[in-house]
Amino acid sequence: EGLSAQDLQPVGLIKFDLLVIENLTQIALACKLIKDRHGVKSICALPDGPDWSDLSYLNDSKSIEMANRADLKCVFQFDSEGIRKLVSRGGVTSFDDLVAYTSIYRPGPLNMGMDVRYCKRKKNEEEYELHPLIEPILGKTYSVMIFQEQVMQILNKVGNIPLIHCEKVRKAISKKRIDEFIKYKEMFLENGQKNLGADFESVENLWKQIEAFAEYGFNKSHACA
Repeated sequence: EGLSAQDLQPVGLIKFDLLVIENLTQIALACKLIKDRHGVKSICALPDGPDWSDLSYLNDSKSIEMANRADLKCVFQFDSEGIRKLVSRGGVTSFDDLVAYTSIYRPGPLNMGMDVRYCKRKKNEEEYELHPLIEPILGKTYSVMIFQEQVMQILNKVGNIPLIHCEKVRKAISKKRIDEFIKYKEMFLENGQKNLGADFESVENLWKQIEAFAEYGFNKSHACA
Protein backbone atom coordinates (compact mmCIF):
# COMPACT_ATOMS: atom_id res chain seq x y z
CA GLU A 1 0.00 0.00 0.00
CA GLY A 2 2.86 2.34 0.76
CA LEU A 3 4.56 1.87 -2.61
CA SER A 4 4.43 4.47 -5.38
CA ALA A 5 2.24 3.78 -8.39
CA GLN A 6 5.34 4.33 -10.54
CA ASP A 7 7.01 1.34 -8.83
CA LEU A 8 3.95 -0.89 -9.06
CA GLN A 9 3.00 -0.40 -12.72
CA PRO A 10 6.11 -1.99 -14.29
CA VAL A 11 5.29 -5.28 -12.56
CA GLY A 12 1.66 -5.22 -13.69
CA LEU A 13 0.00 -3.98 -10.50
CA ILE A 14 -2.53 -1.16 -10.17
CA LYS A 15 -2.70 1.29 -7.29
CA PHE A 16 -6.13 2.69 -6.52
CA ASP A 17 -6.57 6.16 -5.05
CA LEU A 18 -10.02 6.22 -3.46
CA LEU A 19 -11.46 9.71 -2.94
CA VAL A 20 -13.98 9.67 -0.10
CA ILE A 21 -16.59 12.32 0.72
CA GLU A 22 -17.75 11.38 4.22
CA ASN A 23 -20.87 13.55 4.00
CA LEU A 24 -22.35 11.16 1.42
CA THR A 25 -22.15 8.32 3.93
CA GLN A 26 -23.71 10.52 6.61
CA ILE A 27 -26.56 11.54 4.28
CA ALA A 28 -27.21 7.92 3.28
CA LEU A 29 -27.30 6.84 6.93
CA ALA A 30 -29.63 9.74 7.83
CA CYS A 31 -32.03 8.72 5.05
CA LYS A 32 -32.00 5.10 6.25
CA LEU A 33 -32.73 6.11 9.86
CA ILE A 34 -35.61 8.38 8.78
CA LYS A 35 -37.17 5.58 6.74
CA ASP A 36 -36.73 3.01 9.51
CA ARG A 37 -38.01 5.19 12.34
CA HIS A 38 -40.88 6.97 10.60
CA GLY A 39 -42.05 4.38 8.07
CA VAL A 40 -41.20 6.68 5.17
CA LYS A 41 -40.92 4.91 1.83
CA SER A 42 -39.30 7.65 -0.19
CA ILE A 43 -37.29 10.81 0.45
CA CYS A 44 -37.53 13.48 -2.22
CA ALA A 45 -37.38 17.28 -2.39
CA LEU A 46 -40.71 17.25 -4.27
CA PRO A 47 -43.97 16.11 -2.60
CA ASP A 48 -44.86 12.49 -3.46
CA GLY A 49 -41.77 12.26 -5.66
CA PRO A 50 -39.82 9.03 -6.19
CA ASP A 51 -37.12 8.02 -3.76
CA TRP A 52 -33.90 9.90 -4.47
CA SER A 53 -31.10 7.81 -5.94
CA ASP A 54 -27.61 8.33 -7.27
CA LEU A 55 -29.06 8.47 -10.79
CA SER A 56 -32.36 10.33 -10.32
CA TYR A 57 -30.80 13.75 -10.94
CA LEU A 58 -29.53 12.81 -14.41
CA ASN A 59 -32.83 13.54 -16.15
CA ASP A 60 -34.31 15.95 -13.61
CA SER A 61 -35.53 18.90 -15.68
CA LYS A 62 -35.48 21.37 -12.78
CA SER A 63 -31.89 20.50 -11.96
CA ILE A 64 -30.89 20.95 -15.61
CA GLU A 65 -32.72 24.31 -15.70
CA MET A 66 -30.87 25.50 -12.60
CA ALA A 67 -27.54 24.42 -14.06
CA ASN A 68 -28.38 26.13 -17.35
CA ARG A 69 -28.87 29.38 -15.43
CA ALA A 70 -25.45 28.73 -13.84
CA ASP A 71 -27.24 28.67 -10.48
CA LEU A 72 -24.45 26.49 -9.10
CA LYS A 73 -23.07 28.43 -6.15
CA CYS A 74 -21.87 26.05 -3.41
CA VAL A 75 -22.00 23.04 -5.76
CA PHE A 76 -18.75 21.04 -5.60
CA GLN A 77 -16.36 21.97 -8.48
CA PHE A 78 -18.77 24.71 -9.70
CA ASP A 79 -18.51 27.23 -6.88
CA SER A 80 -15.99 29.59 -8.50
CA GLU A 81 -17.14 32.55 -10.56
CA GLY A 82 -14.95 31.46 -13.48
CA ILE A 83 -16.54 28.08 -14.06
CA ARG A 84 -20.05 29.48 -13.57
CA LYS A 85 -19.33 32.02 -16.30
CA LEU A 86 -18.16 29.17 -18.54
CA VAL A 87 -21.36 27.22 -17.86
CA SER A 88 -23.45 30.32 -18.56
CA ARG A 89 -21.59 30.85 -21.86
CA GLY A 90 -22.15 27.35 -23.15
CA GLY A 91 -25.40 26.40 -21.46
CA VAL A 92 -26.49 23.06 -20.05
CA THR A 93 -28.87 20.70 -21.83
CA SER A 94 -27.77 17.49 -20.13
CA PHE A 95 -25.69 16.20 -17.24
CA ASP A 96 -22.92 15.37 -19.74
CA ASP A 97 -22.33 19.10 -20.25
CA LEU A 98 -21.45 19.52 -16.58
CA VAL A 99 -18.99 16.63 -16.81
CA ALA A 100 -17.37 18.35 -19.80
CA TYR A 101 -17.19 21.77 -18.13
CA THR A 102 -15.46 20.46 -15.01
CA SER A 103 -12.82 18.91 -17.29
CA ILE A 104 -12.42 21.93 -19.55
CA TYR A 105 -12.03 24.36 -16.65
CA ARG A 106 -8.38 23.49 -16.05
CA PRO A 107 -5.32 25.63 -16.94
CA GLY A 108 -4.21 23.40 -19.85
CA PRO A 109 -7.53 23.16 -21.73
CA LEU A 110 -8.30 26.84 -21.07
CA ASN A 111 -4.90 27.90 -22.46
CA MET A 112 -5.65 25.83 -25.57
CA GLY A 113 -8.99 27.63 -26.06
CA MET A 114 -11.00 24.43 -25.66
CA ASP A 115 -13.66 26.32 -23.68
CA VAL A 116 -14.27 28.71 -26.58
CA ARG A 117 -14.42 25.86 -29.12
CA TYR A 118 -16.79 23.75 -27.01
CA CYS A 119 -19.23 26.60 -26.30
CA LYS A 120 -19.32 27.83 -29.90
CA ARG A 121 -19.90 24.36 -31.33
CA LYS A 122 -22.53 23.54 -28.72
CA LYS A 123 -24.42 26.68 -29.77
CA ASN A 124 -23.95 25.95 -33.50
CA GLU A 125 -21.79 29.04 -33.89
CA GLU A 126 -18.83 27.10 -35.33
CA GLU A 127 -18.94 24.39 -37.96
CA TYR A 128 -17.00 21.15 -37.59
CA GLU A 129 -16.83 17.75 -39.25
CA LEU A 130 -16.69 14.30 -37.71
CA HIS A 131 -15.47 11.22 -39.53
CA PRO A 132 -17.79 8.21 -38.94
CA LEU A 133 -14.91 6.41 -37.21
CA ILE A 134 -14.41 9.28 -34.76
CA GLU A 135 -18.08 10.24 -34.28
CA PRO A 136 -18.75 7.66 -31.50
CA ILE A 137 -15.70 8.96 -29.61
CA LEU A 138 -16.00 12.74 -29.97
CA GLY A 139 -19.64 13.13 -31.02
CA LYS A 140 -20.98 14.07 -27.59
CA THR A 141 -18.22 16.63 -27.03
CA TYR A 142 -18.59 18.37 -30.42
CA SER A 143 -15.30 16.99 -31.78
CA VAL A 144 -13.39 18.49 -28.86
CA MET A 145 -11.00 16.13 -27.06
CA ILE A 146 -11.83 16.52 -23.38
CA PHE A 147 -11.07 13.22 -21.67
CA GLN A 148 -8.08 10.90 -21.43
CA GLU A 149 -10.33 8.02 -22.49
CA GLN A 150 -11.04 9.81 -25.79
CA VAL A 151 -7.32 10.13 -26.49
CA MET A 152 -6.84 6.42 -25.90
CA GLN A 153 -9.85 5.48 -28.08
CA ILE A 154 -8.58 7.61 -30.98
CA LEU A 155 -5.12 6.07 -30.70
CA ASN A 156 -6.78 2.66 -30.91
CA LYS A 157 -9.45 3.24 -33.57
CA VAL A 158 -7.55 5.60 -35.87
CA GLY A 159 -3.99 4.35 -35.38
CA ASN A 160 -4.68 0.67 -34.72
CA ILE A 161 -2.55 0.95 -31.60
CA PRO A 162 -3.45 -2.01 -29.34
CA LEU A 163 -5.44 -0.97 -26.27
CA ILE A 164 -2.83 -2.52 -24.02
CA HIS A 165 -0.37 0.10 -25.33
CA CYS A 166 -2.72 3.13 -25.47
CA GLU A 167 -2.36 3.95 -21.78
CA LYS A 168 1.42 3.69 -22.10
CA VAL A 169 1.36 6.10 -25.04
CA ARG A 170 -0.87 8.58 -23.19
CA LYS A 171 1.42 8.55 -20.15
CA ALA A 172 4.57 8.81 -22.26
CA ILE A 173 3.15 11.85 -24.08
CA SER A 174 2.06 13.50 -20.81
CA LYS A 175 5.55 13.05 -19.38
CA LYS A 176 7.15 14.17 -22.67
CA ARG A 177 9.09 10.91 -23.03
CA ILE A 178 9.50 11.21 -26.78
CA ASP A 179 11.64 8.09 -27.08
CA GLU A 180 8.79 5.99 -25.66
CA PHE A 181 5.98 7.18 -27.95
CA ILE A 182 7.68 8.24 -31.19
CA LYS A 183 7.38 4.73 -32.67
CA TYR A 184 3.63 4.87 -32.12
CA LYS A 185 3.45 8.19 -33.96
CA GLU A 186 4.67 6.54 -37.16
CA MET A 187 2.16 3.73 -36.67
CA PHE A 188 -0.64 6.24 -36.04
CA LEU A 189 0.16 8.33 -39.12
CA GLU A 190 0.35 5.31 -41.43
CA ASN A 191 -2.81 3.58 -40.23
CA GLY A 192 -4.69 6.85 -39.77
CA GLN A 193 -4.40 7.72 -43.46
CA LYS A 194 -5.90 4.35 -44.37
CA ASN A 195 -8.64 4.31 -41.72
CA LEU A 196 -9.77 7.90 -42.25
CA GLY A 197 -9.10 8.06 -45.97
CA ALA A 198 -7.26 11.30 -45.23
CA ASP A 199 -3.98 12.84 -46.33
CA PHE A 200 -0.81 12.85 -44.25
CA GLU A 201 -1.23 16.46 -43.13
CA SER A 202 -4.75 15.88 -41.72
CA VAL A 203 -3.70 12.82 -39.72
CA GLU A 204 -0.56 14.56 -38.51
CA ASN A 205 -2.73 17.46 -37.32
CA LEU A 206 -4.85 14.98 -35.33
CA TRP A 207 -1.68 13.55 -33.76
CA LYS A 208 -0.55 17.08 -32.82
CA GLN A 209 -3.87 17.60 -31.05
CA ILE A 210 -3.29 14.39 -29.10
CA GLU A 211 0.24 15.47 -28.20
CA ALA A 212 -0.95 18.88 -27.05
CA PHE A 213 -3.91 17.57 -25.08
CA ALA A 214 -2.58 14.38 -23.47
CA GLU A 215 -0.63 16.41 -20.93
CA TYR A 216 -3.79 18.07 -19.62
CA GLY A 217 -6.53 15.52 -20.30
CA PHE A 218 -8.91 14.76 -17.45
CA ASN A 219 -10.14 11.29 -16.60
CA LYS A 220 -13.83 11.01 -17.55
CA SER A 221 -14.74 8.62 -14.75
CA HIS A 222 -13.23 11.05 -12.24
CA ALA A 223 -14.98 14.07 -13.80
CA CYS A 224 -18.31 12.23 -13.92
CA ALA A 225 -18.11 11.12 -10.29
